[in-house]
Amino acid sequence: TKVLPNNPEVKVVLMSAAMDSNSIASYFARVLGAPPRLLDLEHHRPFPPMITYLDDYDYFCREGISRPNTDGNWLINGASANWNQETIASICGKFILELHTSRGK
Repeated sequence: TKVLPNNPEVKVVLMSAAMDSNSIASYFARVLGAPPRLLDLEHHRPFPPMITYLDDYDYFCREGISRPNTDGNWLINGASANWNQETIASICGKFILELHTSRGK
């Protein structure tokens, strides 16, 4: 934010499905002295968002991994898994690698 007031040619693009765009806009309005330009892409999507669940992918089913509730708890073969973020990142990394490999990328 120190760079932006003195360099109007610098553009910042923030994207997130869970971000509160009004809070971010208010923050930048305070820092820059003027409200930023917001692009609402919700109504300009060429395709609607696709919601999938872990159980929709063979990888997680083969590994016995599921996340049936929205409470953030993972299960392995129906038992609670007390994983840290590194373990979850590793599992997701293996899944992404398998997904790309299966698609020939």
